[in-house]
This record gives sequence, C-alpha cells and structure tokens, in this order.
Amino acid sequence: MADVPPRKFDGSEPRGALPNLIIIGAQKCGTTALHSYMHRHPEIMMSTPKEVNFFIDKPGKGTWDKGVDWYRSHFDDSFAVRGESSPDYSADPLYRDVPARMAQLAPDAKLIFLVRDPVDRAHAGYVHHYARRTERRAMREALLDPESPHVWRSRYHHQLSLWLEHYPLERILVLSQDELRSRRRPTLKSVWRFLGVRENVWRESFHIKRLKTKDLRRLTPLGKLVVDRVSGRRWRQLRAYPPFTMRFEPPELDPGLRAELAELLRDDAARFRELSGMTFEDWSV
Repeated sequence: MADVPPRKFDGSEPRGALPNLIIIGAQKCGTTALHSYMHRHPEIMMSTPKEVNFFIDKPGKGTWDKGVDWYRSHFDDSFAVRGESSPDYSADPLYRDVPARMAQLAPDAKLIFLVRDPVDRAHAGYVHHYARRTERRAMREALLDPESPHVWRSRYHHQLSLWLEHYPLERILVLSQDELRSRRRPTLKSVWRFLGVRENVWRESFHIKRLKTKDLRRLTPLGKLVVDRVSGRRWRQLRAYPPFTMRFEPPELDPGLRAELAELLRDDAARFRELSGMTFEDWSV
C-alpha cells in the first residue's frame, strides 16, 4: 500500500473519547516506533503527544489532576481503536497505583507491553536519563543500586504482575523489541490481529529506523532549564543546537558490570518467562 501521512485533527473533527488501547511500556523498548507505526493504520488513532501520562498522580510528571475531560480530548471516537503510549505506566515503585487508576477509568482497554533484554534495557535507561540530566551518578553506581528506577523498570515480572491484578492476561499483548525490529511485518500483523483491525496494512515508512543511537545528544545545563519551559514543537526546533544540547558517546557496559547487573535481574527474568510463556532465547539473563 502507498504510504500516507498520519492523521491530524483540523479542528472540525469530533473529539472526546476514552482510549481502548494503551501501550504501558517498558521504557526504551520500542514504544516510540510502535506508536508511530500504529498511527499510520487507517483504523487506529494514536494520541498527540505520545506520552499523555494521565494515570500518573505525581506533581511535575503525571497529568491526573487535569481531569477526565482533558484526557478524553486527546482521542477521537470515530476510530475503532484509540490509543496512547506512556512507558512510565510500568515504572513501579517510582509511580505507584497506575494499574488501579487505569482499570477504574478504562477497564476494557487492551494493553501492549514491550520488552527487551533486561540488562540492555537498564543500560539504555541509564543512558536516557544521563542524557536528560535526571541521572547524575556514575553508571556502575546507578545500575548496581537494586532500588534504582533503571533496575525496577527491567523487572518485567514485577511490573506485569501489578497489571494482572486488574486486567486479564488475554488482554495484554507482550511484544519483544527484537521481533519488532527483525520481523516487523509479521509482528505488526500480530498487533493488528490483537486489536481486531485490518491485518493487511503495511506502509513504506514502516521500514524506517526510528531511533538513531549515533545522534544521541545530552542536555546542557541551559537545555535542562529550557526543555520543560517550552512546547514540544519549540523544543524540537532547539534541541540540535549546541547551547541546548551536545553530542555524546553513550558509555558501554563492560563484561564485569554486565554480569553483575544480570545477577540482579536473573530471578525476575525467570519468573517473567514463566508468566508470559515466552522464551526470550536471545536475552543475556
């Protein structure tokens, strides 16, 4: 099929509905790419911005206090599937009680949980927060702290178990980032099937690699001050300029640190394999 641009509201379209699809994480596992692919399916409408963070009730991060009408305004009920993607929804204990809030408001929603090698995810999470200047510790100290968000976000069994207290497993699709990368067409077809929409949808833009590690940039102190004070559109215009960001090479995991981190995550990974019924044979843990 020929590629088409994603749909945008022009001000005349009806707005106001609750989502029936929510990508709940995990961070650094391909949620941005999947959100973009899904936005190009003619039966699916994905939110702008991608991360609405409505079910997080934490000042400065979540938007729960904005109210349900504000949340509904992000979705168009003329689409069969309406969704958003907020990886911080699976970041307990940093953000607590998210599944309970969501189940109260959207009990019939379908959920998608993306995962990758837990060690690689923790490393990528550290790099992400280092680039945002929300993590100032050295990598070894941050990654070997069993209570750090980088470790908790990679404890997939812990995160998924909280969701299963409110949603049945058959309404949660667990996806591997590796499958989304290496077998994109059949993986997306399985997503379309899970959502009950047309399965034969493919766009040329689905071939595009969404994230380019070589282009990683770290906020400067000035950029840190600016990023939360301007609109998303304005920041995208500013973020490539040296006063606000600078290129950097992400630190790599040495074999010793990798092994120690794998030991921290081993038990949870084993329980997650059992719970999900998936083998994840390429994982390092």
